[in-house]
Amino acid sequence: MSATWKITKYFCGLSIKFALVLYVLCSTGAATEYKYSFLKDRPLWPVARGINDNEDVIFYETIDGGPSYFSYIYREGNYIKLLPQVTPEFIMIYAFAINNRGDVLVRCIRDTYMSHNKWFLYSDGSYIDLTPPFGYFGGISDINDSGVMVGYIVDSSWSENQTKGFQYDGGTYKELLPPGWSNSEAIRINNNGTVIGYGSKNNIDTGFLYNNGEYSELLPPGWQFAFPEAINNQDVVVLKGCDSGGHTRMAVYNQGVYTELPPPPGPGSPEIIDINDKGEFIVNNDCYAYIYHDGHYTELLPPGWDWCRVKGINNNGDIVGDRHMVFIAGPEKIDSDGDDVADESDSCGNSILDSTISIGWCNTGVPNKLLGEPYDIGCTMQDRIRECARNSNRSTFFQCVTDLTKAWREYFAYPIRWNEKVRIQICAAIGKIPK
Repeated sequence: MSATWKITKYFCGLSIKFALVLYVLCSTGAATEYKYSFLKDRPLWPVARGINDNEDVIFYETIDGGPSYFSYIYREGNYIKLLPQVTPEFIMIYAFAINNRGDVLVRCIRDTYMSHNKWFLYSDGSYIDLTPPFGYFGGISDINDSGVMVGYIVDSSWSENQTKGFQYDGGTYKELLPPGWSNSEAIRINNNGTVIGYGSKNNIDTGFLYNNGEYSELLPPGWQFAFPEAINNQDVVVLKGCDSGGHTRMAVYNQGVYTELPPPPGPGSPEIIDINDKGEFIVNNDCYAYIYHDGHYTELLPPGWDWCRVKGINNNGDIVGDRHMVFIAGPEKIDSDGDDVADESDSCGNSILDSTISIGWCNTGVPNKLLGEPYDIGCTMQDRIRECARNSNRSTFFQCVTDLTKAWREYFAYPIRWNEKVRIQICAAIGKIPK
């Protein structure tokens, strides 16, 4: 792999010196659409690595200033330390990726020169050695929910230590190198088994997509080179690259079609981190962090912070990031009627929140409970009685309320007592029908 490949991937004509100046001179912003929680009981400078749909977070942290690093899973308020028992000599242990089953890729390094790598899969409390039976191990980049992994290897028998991507499935390694290419790296795999990666084709850094034995080249028209950096389970890919004028470009690839994206606000060289199944993706732009959704960028910045970095997003829209501590950012839920159910999930958008159920002038004295799964999310008992009143006469209204009380009494997880059922039915018979 050439040095030019690595440098152009991250800077695209932006000098390292200029990038460092931008890092120091970044300005303070404010985030208003996300709420933040923090892993506060950890040493300084933990580094987040990812988050899954169950809100399991993986991160690593330095111990007493380093050089030793240890990694953890944060799960439901508890910390699980990742420490393969067969590697007592390794001083750096990095959690690298996590899937929705809670399986974690763990990278172990023996010394500060970052040599002598070993990789393990942590699954259900056990560690599985992933050392390949060939070549030199480059690294494992990702794992999907079926446990299929992708990465790359280096073999010194090749000229200039060329790299080849691979897919690892159930103990079997499969080479991933598009025909005619001199090298490749596989970096992400989704739950469909679709793989994205990049490599060199005719000395041009180009992306590829692999699925069911077929390769598709990823290089938007007019670009000098391209690097796919994230893929979701709809096979939507986010790419970064440079055009013929040396300008940084970003694009989405979906079913053979490229859609160019505006760059995030501010100067710098954007780094695309992750994309979820809603098509929301997160990006770092020097010291600024953003989420792109609904056609625009929203800055992500915990209150009181002047910069941060984002490291992962799940399908619920929860984002993990860090600076001097790990944070989780979740989208603020709009709750227009104040029933503690977000509008996007609320089956009754204007709930009646009276403490007791009333029908006209007749107060039943029965608590007006908030219902739930499967069809009543965000609805109260009073809401359902109001629905019975629509286009009803006394007979149909009474029958509808009777059916509701029978269901609440016998079938659902929100039982009412027998005498409460009777009181509601009496008020349905004599009270004024709600409008």
